[in-house]
Amino acid sequence: MLITFVSCDENEIFFSDNVGKQNVLLQTKEQVSNADFFWYKGEKHYLIPDSSTFFVVYNNTNAIPQKDVIKEGIYSNLLQGDVKNRKLNANRQKWQVIKKHNATTTKTLFAKNSSVCYRSPYYVSAKSGNPVGISNLIHVKLKKEEDISILEDQMEKYNLSLYSQNEFMPLWYTVFCNDDSMGNSLHICNILHETELFAFVEPDFMVDLSMSINSFQAPNDPFYDTQWNLHGNYSINWPEASTTSTGENVNVGVIDEGVALLHPDLNSSMILPAYDAYAEGEHWFVNNLYGFHGTNCIGIIAARMNNNLGITGISPDVHVNSYSDPLTARPNASQDLASDLCIALTSNDVVSCSWGSNDLISSEMNEAIDLYSAWGRNNKGTVLVFSSGNEPNVGSEYVVYPANHNPDILVVSATNSNGQIADFSCHGDEVDVVAPGVNVLTLTMTSSGSYTYDYFTGTSAACPHVAAVAALILSVNPNLTNIEVNDIIESTARKVGSTPYSIVDARPNGTWNEYMGYGLVDASAAIEAALQTLN
Repeated sequence: MLITFVSCDENEIFFSDNVGKQNVLLQTKEQVSNADFFWYKGEKHYLIPDSSTFFVVYNNTNAIPQKDVIKEGIYSNLLQGDVKNRKLNANRQKWQVIKKHNATTTKTLFAKNSSVCYRSPYYVSAKSGNPVGISNLIHVKLKKEEDISILEDQMEKYNLSLYSQNEFMPLWYTVFCNDDSMGNSLHICNILHETELFAFVEPDFMVDLSMSINSFQAPNDPFYDTQWNLHGNYSINWPEASTTSTGENVNVGVIDEGVALLHPDLNSSMILPAYDAYAEGEHWFVNNLYGFHGTNCIGIIAARMNNNLGITGISPDVHVNSYSDPLTARPNASQDLASDLCIALTSNDVVSCSWGSNDLISSEMNEAIDLYSAWGRNNKGTVLVFSSGNEPNVGSEYVVYPANHNPDILVVSATNSNGQIADFSCHGDEVDVVAPGVNVLTLTMTSSGSYTYDYFTGTSAACPHVAAVAALILSVNPNLTNIEVNDIIESTARKVGSTPYSIVDARPNGTWNEYMGYGLVDASAAIEAALQTLN
C-alpha cells in the first residue's frame, strides 16, 4: 500500500508504509536514497552505512594489526573446490571489525594489499538505531535439491565461493564474497533474491544477541562516567534496567519552578509546559521559569540519552509535563499548588514533587492529594512521589509536609555515594525509600542564561530518581495500580547504610528503618519484579 504525505518541504515525504513503519530513522528522500537495504518477508528493511566502522577479511590469519580492532575471529569452515567436490581449505581467513581511526586507517584498508580480500562498511539499523554488521557471507535456501546447479551457475556468474552446507537442513547453503565478486555481499544478496530462483536469500547479520546485562552499552553522553547515581556500588542500578525500559509511553508530571525547555540535553518535543496557577492571565500551556530547581529535577528524569552531549536521564523517553510555581513565600501559594496537584494527578502516570515545609498546612492541598491521586489513571491511581525534606547539617526526625500527609505518597530521603543517609536528610516514620541526593550531576542554567550542568544536592535530587523508576515500571506494565508500583519499589530496595533494618507493623514490604525506609531504590530489581507481574 502506497501512502503519501503532503509537506511544504519535499524532503519530508515518506514513500511508503514500509519506510515509515519499519525504518523510523529514515525521514527524508535523501536519507532513503543513501541507505542500503535487504529483503525480508517481501519488504525492504533499510540499513544506514556507518563510514566510521569497517568489516574486513584477510587471506591469512596473520592480518596486519590495526589500531582500533573492535572484534575479530577466524573462518573455520572455509572450503575449496566446487559444490560436489569440496574439501576443507588449508588456508584460513581472518575477519576484523575495525573502527576508523583516521585517514591512514582507510588508506590501509583500501590499498592494493594482497592480504585484504574483502572490506565493507558497518551499518546502523534504520528501525532500531543499533549497530548491524553484514559479513561477506550469504545464506541461500534451494527450492529443491536439484537446484544445486542453479546455485553453482549464480556462484560462477557473480564470482562467489562455497562456505558451508547446513548439516541438518541440507537445502541451506552459505556462500561468500571477496574482492573479485561482483559487489559486496549485501548487494549480491539482493540480486540473488530478486532472481526468484531460490526459496530464501538472506544476508549474514552480525548483531549482539545477548539479553543480559552484558548487552548494555554505556551511553555516549560524555559525563555519564561521573553519574555515580546511575551506576556503581551505591547507585540505583540503572544500566540493566535501561536495556528493558527507558520510560516509553509514560507521562511524568513535575510540579516545580518550570523547565529550561531549550536546554540542548532535553528533548523539547517530549518536555511540555502544562499549567501555571500563579501566572497572570493565561494559566494553561505556559512555561514561566522561576528558577533552575525544576530543570535540575527534570534533568535527572529525562535528560536525553546517546546524543553525545552531557548526561543521560533515568527515563529519557518519558513525556514530561511541567507545572510551574515559584515555590516562594507568597499569598495564595497553597491554592496554586492544590490546583497544580489536581491537574497533574489526573493528567499523568507519575507526579514528582521536590518541595515542602512543615511550616505549611493546607486542607485544600490534602484534598487534592487524597481525592485526585486515587482518581488518576482511570482509577488505577497516580504514583505520587515527594522528597522527605532537608534540615541542613543536622537532619530532622520529622518528614516535612505534604510528604507526611498520606501513606500512599512515596517519600524519599537522600543518600551519598557511600550508601549512607545524607546528614541533611529528614527522616521519620513516613520514609519509604532512599535515593542518591548528594552531588548528583544534572542540567541547569547560569544566571546569564547559558545552558550548562551542575551538581545538585538535597532530597530534591533524590525524589526524581524514584519518580523516574516508577515511570520505568509503568512502561513495562501500565496496568499496575499506584499501590502496586509503590510495593514493587519498596520490596525491591537494597539494604544499605549503617542502621539496622527490622520488621515493623504496617510496613509489609520487608525490613525497614526510619532513616532508609526499605532501602536504596533499585531500578534493575524493580523492572524485573514488574516483568514478573505480566506472567
